[in-house]
Amino acid sequence: MWSVRCVCKRFCSILTDEVFWKMHYIKRRKAVTNRNYKNPYPILEKYGLYNKSWKSGLDIQWRDLAVHFTTDVKKWAFTKRLSTRKLTVPHAASVDAVCILKGAEHCISGGRDRLLAVWDIKTCKNVTCYEKAHSGWIWDIDAYDNDHFFSCGWDSNVVQWSLRSTDVQPIEIYRCENPAMTIACKQGLVAAGLLDVPRILLIDPRIQVIDFKSKVQAHRGAITDICIYENTLLSVSEDKTMAIYDLRMKKTIRENIMIAVDESFPRSIGVKHNLVYVGDTRGNIHVFDSNDNFNRVQVVQLGLDCKQITAVVPRLGSLIVGSTDKTVRLLVPSKPHFTYREYRFGGEVTSMDCKQNVIAVGATDHSVTLLKGVPETCYLADNIEL
Repeated sequence: MWSVRCVCKRFCSILTDEVFWKMHYIKRRKAVTNRNYKNPYPILEKYGLYNKSWKSGLDIQWRDLAVHFTTDVKKWAFTKRLSTRKLTVPHAASVDAVCILKGAEHCISGGRDRLLAVWDIKTCKNVTCYEKAHSGWIWDIDAYDNDHFFSCGWDSNVVQWSLRSTDVQPIEIYRCENPAMTIACKQGLVAAGLLDVPRILLIDPRIQVIDFKSKVQAHRGAITDICIYENTLLSVSEDKTMAIYDLRMKKTIRENIMIAVDESFPRSIGVKHNLVYVGDTRGNIHVFDSNDNFNRVQVVQLGLDCKQITAVVPRLGSLIVGSTDKTVRLLVPSKPHFTYREYRFGGEVTSMDCKQNVIAVGATDHSVTLLKGVPETCYLADNIEL
């Protein structure tokens, strides 16, 4: 695209015109869904999707939307172009946590067998494993670079690990007050959500201490998932609410954001740009706008017969959802939603991660499945028409 833009002024004018990309995006969406909705994209409508002027309120980079959506469909929607590998050994129990490191070269998995496994994504082989990484079930794994990652588990420990070539070793063990259910990290900060006590502990790995003075207490039930977005920490809990904590001011800026009023509760959370996606235990995805005081924008009902949404990975072009109905779905975030690809697994999906052209899925049948799409460098020679 960049080479074509430099050919002449006319091509440059076309490819830098946001109206061109806006129309391209709408055309591609209609081609994939094959449906004519009167108002299929309420999330984007308020930002100028159907306005004569391409800008309205918050600016949208229509070129990025069009390119990412087309890329995602070409990457994941065609079976012949997809490499799928199911990996089991050395795991002997449910795999509850998977994490792809930033460079998308290695995948880390942990489960109820208390074992950490390191997988080479290119060869789909087990590089190394660390037995008895925790003395209880491993619940979550997260990383902020290619060489370090964190794990948490039922033994109330958060462990910092170092990955060097084919060797993985613990660096530091942080003793929490209670079992840690979920973990999120960025450079210089690790947050751990607890089970029995509704608190989130903040850890500074640079000085290797837990900041007990700044622990977050914004819930009345077990913390089910957390994520860090820019300078905010978002958390959901079994008390059916979501809370927002400002990491700079070190205080809760919003709490008691009600997710559900029935027997369901939020199970997973994901953030992309200003939109927050919360999956619950009834197969619904609740969408909130961080630029609108975290008010609810939409509820996407997947109709999974009360199955839990265990993982939500929002991307600029699509939404990837894992569920206990043993599926991973790739959705067009329209209304009604449209599933353009569905993958089925042998066990319930417990965890999921996606980076670059790789999706890693952990399941209750003690397996890790790697879905590898076609690298983006191959798209220039792609003649598939949507």
